[in-house]
Amino acid sequence: MAFSCVRRLWLCATLRVSHAGLQGSLSMSRKPSPAARLLLASHGLQAEALQPTGRFGVLTKEDVLKAIALKPGSSLPSRSPAISQPPVPASGPSVPESLPHTQSPLPRKKPVIAPVYPQKAGKAMYTDEKISAEKRSIACRLGQSKNSIPHEYVSALCQVDSVLSLAAQLGKDGVQVSIGDFIIKAAALSLKTVGFAESGGVDVAVTMATPDGIVSPVISRVGSRGLLDIATVTRELADRARQGKIPPKECEGGTFCVSLLDSLAVSYCTSIVSVPHPLVLSVGSTSSRILPAESAGHEGGGINDDWEAESRMVHCKLLNVTLSCDATRMDAERAGQFLKNFRYNLEQPLRLLL
Repeated sequence: MAFSCVRRLWLCATLRVSHAGLQGSLSMSRKPSPAARLLLASHGLQAEALQPTGRFGVLTKEDVLKAIALKPGSSLPSRSPAISQPPVPASGPSVPESLPHTQSPLPRKKPVIAPVYPQKAGKAMYTDEKISAEKRSIACRLGQSKNSIPHEYVSALCQVDSVLSLAAQLGKDGVQVSIGDFIIKAAALSLKTVGFAESGGVDVAVTMATPDGIVSPVISRVGSRGLLDIATVTRELADRARQGKIPPKECEGGTFCVSLLDSLAVSYCTSIVSVPHPLVLSVGSTSSRILPAESAGHEGGGINDDWEAESRMVHCKLLNVTLSCDATRMDAERAGQFLKNFRYNLEQPLRLLL
């Protein structure tokens, strides 16, 4: 017991001596800090001639600045008394008058100016608009349809040079028929081809914008109507839709829905299938492309030589259409067959005049 107490006292004394020797060696090291080392090098001072005040004998930046503030040739006292400095003005630190002209003042930091953003005094930067009952109903119905109905999407590119040429020729004769009227007629005939609807019994809903949202008035028996009759009904519905005079009764039913987005310069779009329309055809705007004559649907052989490539390239107008369908009513194979027939009917517009 006595031996363990003596051993413990001897270890404590050894550690105390080692700690004192370590502090003594550190206090005599005069190792400068990085900032102090930079000031010593820039002003040509020696670390051995200065008295460190930092922890463990580290020469700090304040020690070097005190030495710089003294006159050249004067030795530092072992313990310098505290020097009272006058308050620094707002413009920045000034150089004491006792310093020679050869010593430059410390660099001044540029003031940081906070950016000023324009604000309207007393006015909000936005306007809250209330959602109408029609828009709220449309959003709820589309959300329920997207979550409960399995969707299939099929897209195709249709060349519409012949349709545009025929519509322009009819316009010169006073018959105003748009490309949308050709699309509605071609869609009705294509539904009959795939066996989705009976001949003449296709009711097509056309999406139109109103001040309160989107409505889809129905054009009945499109298959048995002519292009001029379809054009007249479509223009009359569009005028009433802009005035908000489409009653909900005219939007009921419909075998098929066509969403015409060509006026909005939309090249591609996929619509959400909503009850009661199991099929929705989204039609974008036309785009110009340069294609080989064979792939563009023109007569003639393929491109065999490089020098013939330029002479067989043609400028075409293409239309991107996307069919969104309820997978329980029409699968992807039948949807592809529908687009194939739709493309053929649209690229041969004379068939739509029969």
